[in-house]
Amino acid sequence: MFSENFISITLADVLGLLVTSIGIWLVVRQLTESKLASQMEGMLTLGDRFDGLLEHIILIFELTQSERWQQADSDEAYKIIYETKKNREAFFKIGSFYELLAVLVRRKVLDEQLPYDTYGDLVAKRWHSIEKAISAHRVAQGTDGYWEQWEWLALRFENYEG
Repeated sequence: MFSENFISITLADVLGLLVTSIGIWLVVRQLTESKLASQMEGMLTLGDRFDGLLEHIILIFELTQSERWQQADSDEAYKIIYETKKNREAFFKIGSFYELLAVLVRRKVLDEQLPYDTYGDLVAKRWHSIEKAISAHRVAQGTDGYWEQWEWLALRFENYEG
């Protein structure tokens, strides 16, 4: 049933298998390193974009710390955001940044540990600081999905144990 050479393995066969295995390992390693390099490049680009938001972040932070904001319900918070062009611009720029970050994490373009290490609990803190204005904005726009990716990431990062 079996030929005499059925189980025989030559040195050339063993070397061929070894070279193939090492080649596959090197390709996988290179792909992993390329993905990590790509993610780090993405994080650096996001960092540059974040730096451009600092004045907006400060504006929204000061706004949300005011007594008026603290006392406001969702509709009033929405009105406060829309009172000035600067408030609106800050609101949308900050929201757009965190929405983009969340989409990249959710789609697994970025490993969630990288944004968590970089932005940590700021994602959730910023979400909760303007959540009532976002809620009213969703009603005004007639969409429950407005900035839902940021909301998802904020809730995820609240109890994150990376």
